[in-house]
Amino acid sequence: MLSHVIHCSLKGLDGGVVPSDGHSVLDDVLSHVCLLVTQLIHYETKVGVDLVVSSKGFIHVVRVHFQLHNFLLAGSDGTFQLLNFEIQNVFELLQLLGLLFEHVNLLLLFLDVVICNFDLSSLV
Repeated sequence: MLSHVIHCSLKGLDGGVVPSDGHSVLDDVLSHVCLLVTQLIHYETKVGVDLVVSSKGFIHVVRVHFQLHNFLLAGSDGTFQLLNFEIQNVFELLQLLGLLFEHVNLLLLFLDVVICNFDLSSLV
């Protein structure tokens, strides 16, 4: 875009005043050199912009890669949390089962004492 403005202004200088002793040829050569320099600057700028665009693309790919790994790590963390929850539930169920067995054991001991007393009273 910058080269277009400079190119138009240099073309305006080209068609301007034509002095008699060969100055127009020198002006024409200088204007073409300036035009070549502006085109060179334009192409260097375009290459720089293309590098920025490709760098942004690379950064986007790297960001997606990291997001994918974060998602996978979060999924494995969720699996561990679920496993921890299940283990805690199994542990609580085992504690409840142990408490139930203790009560059953006390009940069996009580029944054993009752039966023993019943047997002793029948013998007497």
